[in-house]
Amino acid sequence: MNDHPITKAEKPPGFMWVVEGHPFMERQANGQTKPVTMGSDGIAISAAGSRLFYCPLASRRLFSVATGALSDRSFGSATASPPP
Repeated sequence: MNDHPITKAEKPPGFMWVVEGHPFMERQANGQTKPVTMGSDGIAISAAGSRLFYCPLASRRLFSVATGALSDRSFGSATASPPP
């Protein structure tokens, strides 16, 4: 899943952090600002251990994968499809 589209943050206007009523921005070295984005950070496993759930923190999307597929080499990153 390295660098796969489903692990990337949604970009504005799809999702934008708002802190105390103001857009949360990152100041770049050149002084310009841009919206903060973060990749896949939310991760959990089901109580039965059969599914792994993950999501980009800067997103409203939640994905899951069967844990058995994580150890099955016949599944590749090309098998996963990006969000609609």
